[in-house]
Amino acid sequence: MIAEKREPIDLETNAKEGKRPPEHGPYRIKVNGVLHVVKGPTITVAEIITLAGKKPADQYLVFRRIHGHQEPNPLPPDAVIDLREPGIEQFLVLPKVQSDGFDNPRRQFELPARDVHTLEALGLSWETVIEAGVCCRLVIYGFPLPEGYTATQVDLNVRIEAGYPDAALDMAYFYPPVQRKDGRGIRQTSHDQFDEKIWQRWSRHRQKPDRWMSGVDDLATHLACARLWLAAEVKR
Repeated sequence: MIAEKREPIDLETNAKEGKRPPEHGPYRIKVNGVLHVVKGPTITVAEIITLAGKKPADQYLVFRRIHGHQEPNPLPPDAVIDLREPGIEQFLVLPKVQSDGFDNPRRQFELPARDVHTLEALGLSWETVIEAGVCCRLVIYGFPLPEGYTATQVDLNVRIEAGYPDAALDMAYFYPPVQRKDGRGIRQTSHDQFDEKIWQRWSRHRQKPDRWMSGVDDLATHLACARLWLAAEVKR
């Protein structure tokens, strides 16, 4: 008898709807903003790092985001995650070794503690800058790019609007401008002047029904979106 083929269960959707995942997979999980289908019902930290395409594995940390929790939870390197546990939304794979930073990085405004936690786990230098006394920007230096671009990393800045984190983060700004290896142009980009540089603005927006969710979304989810935008562009 031919076994019935099951439709993958999306864990993020299940978590947001307050449902407990079924005992049997396959399961659809999100790692650094990218969806993967796994057999389950368990998965190791090492396997999640492999799905993210990161190596060597011992240089990365895996964070598990649980629905309703403000901060992703770090996992021990030998952890085995049971995908049947309720509330699992997604996984973040971030470098654990911090790069050399500036002697005096600018900290012109404060970020929520959960965002600082995300930045510390990311392991990259960063600054918070008030632009002309009006707009606030978070600048992350050496943000990694996926395969398919002429560079391996660029600087990224994010506008922090008044009212954040209730107010949404939107779009992403890159310096120097990212370029595809195949020479094709990137749609919906424009120039944006900030900090004596011309940045490349990517007009990418979350639409209904997946708009910004106050109390759920934060810098970690926005950076996951930026990674998704970058990965999707080179597949276009």
